[in-house]
Amino acid sequence: MTLLTDDQLRNIENSFWNKTDAAHLITKPITNLVVGSLIDESTTPTQRPAAVDLTSLSYEQIVRHLMDVQTVKLEQRNKPKRDGSHYTTYYKDAPSNICDVCAETIVYRGRRFILELRYDGSDHAKQPGNCLFMEYGRPPLRFDALPNENIDSPAIRLLFFIEIARRKAVDPHRNFKRDEFHDLPVGLGIAMAYKLLGDQYIQLSEFWLNSGDAHIFSYGYRVRGNGFRNLYKVYYNHYINDMNDPIAIMDHLRNLMSNFYTRFDTFTTLHIC
Repeated sequence: MTLLTDDQLRNIENSFWNKTDAAHLITKPITNLVVGSLIDESTTPTQRPAAVDLTSLSYEQIVRHLMDVQTVKLEQRNKPKRDGSHYTTYYKDAPSNICDVCAETIVYRGRRFILELRYDGSDHAKQPGNCLFMEYGRPPLRFDALPNENIDSPAIRLLFFIEIARRKAVDPHRNFKRDEFHDLPVGLGIAMAYKLLGDQYIQLSEFWLNSGDAHIFSYGYRVRGNGFRNLYKVYYNHYINDMNDPIAIMDHLRNLMSNFYTRFDTFTTLHIC
């Protein structure tokens, strides 16, 4: 069995997201609709930006857009404007219950979602990309119960994309503080999971529930890391156990990520329970 090291798996993840400049340029007009007003040095916006529709974007473009919005918010957070105001975000207990005045309203496949940064920049805060994501009129999705939707639903798809983006968050005002789980290859894990789920080699409960053997989104780093390794071993056994060359395995996983994230939604439904 030729399993890749943690560093090799991380490098596959990081090299993919570090080469998304084209996606950045394509989504820049949409990103500017969300956070363009934050860059204005004269004053701080007081109203939520207009909704943006991400349906026509590829998965890679959606993730890059989410990363770029997050980057601007963290850069502009608590930066004084010429009129003395400043943009800030809160983890909880915000004035007027508004944790992020520039919360993003996302339209995706005909459904409407809200995404707001929930980060206060305090010394104990370990996740600069911490956020609240929920659909209008519905409670947030949770990892302690199976969702009432399939894995290809707009809500679940976006949640996974947000999980990737938030791990890339950096707070430039705290010595470039990175997310405590920044080196976990979440994007690679999601791509592997969709392939395994589609071929019915794992159950959704194994990947979704925080009690699942292949779950990578909850608890501390050791638990998440173990979940990722379990997921990788299942993927290895089904698709690459005949490969003895680490370079060939890395090329296979790079292609997996590329093929998955360059997809555009075709509105087909993958029925997985």
